[in-house]
Amino acid sequence: MRGEGGELVHLLTRDVGEVLARLGDREVRHVLVEGGPSLATAFLAAGAVDELHAYVAPVLLGSGRRAVDGLGVATIADAHRFRTVEVRRVGDDALVVSRKSTEGRDG
Repeated sequence: MRGEGGELVHLLTRDVGEVLARLGDREVRHVLVEGGPSLATAFLAAGAVDELHAYVAPVLLGSGRRAVDGLGVATIADAHRFRTVEVRRVGDDALVVSRKSTEGRDG
């Protein structure tokens, strides 16, 4: 990981808590996580996500890869909840910004 103008931080772990602790030691307070379903799931499962940015495009592909892998949620009551705070048109697409809700599992 590298911040603007900062040194490269290479951590040999898959433990989200350890990554965030090491970044916290360096006084990093905000992290943008971009990646595939495994990385997104790891941060969501660790309760380390407070804001989501999701792009929705009017394009139908049929079946395909998921944005998030299984989170072990068996009921709607256990769902990770976010509240939509912004919807912005980006060309033909839409950006939906949501923040962690105080209701449900993450509250």
